[in-house]
Amino acid sequence: MIDAQQKFVFAGNMGAGKTTAIAAISGGDTLRMEVPLPEHEHQGDKTTTTVGFDFGIVSLGGTPLYLYGTPGQEHFHIVAGEIMTGAVGVVLLINAATRRIEADLDAWIEVIHGAAARVPVVIAVNRPEPQTPSIQDLRRQCRARSSAIVAVQIADPRRRIDMMSCLRVLTLAHLRG
Repeated sequence: MIDAQQKFVFAGNMGAGKTTAIAAISGGDTLRMEVPLPEHEHQGDKTTTTVGFDFGIVSLGGTPLYLYGTPGQEHFHIVAGEIMTGAVGVVLLINAATRRIEADLDAWIEVIHGAAARVPVVIAVNRPEPQTPSIQDLRRQCRARSSAIVAVQIADPRRRIDMMSCLRVLTLAHLRG
């Protein structure tokens, strides 16, 4: 049986797609705590950054799922850890275009383990490029880093279907305990 309240967290570096994912899943009806970025820190069309958390709600099988997005900057990792408290699953969005996949994985897995060691994690790889390791290689690398990682998949945070897939995997992992 699914708990009456389910908390899922979207984590990852700035620009990985956390705010976008929660908006896509929630149909745009979200609470956002963003501030403008200084011009020299703009990343393409990204001109704002989350400084608190994002929040949205979606229903899965009639059960409300509460979606929280962490801030992505390293100096906010303590906040991200607090947001993860009580979560039943984490979607870790990795922006493959940054070419820092391994460093990003290591940093975020440390944050996740510090806050919610036994919580299942789905790694959602966004913006893969030709030089991005294959999904099979990424799965091997991720599973070697943490037994909490239950899936590694290519996912576009703009696509509701991709993000709902991540939530379904986490829900099943949670139910299996």
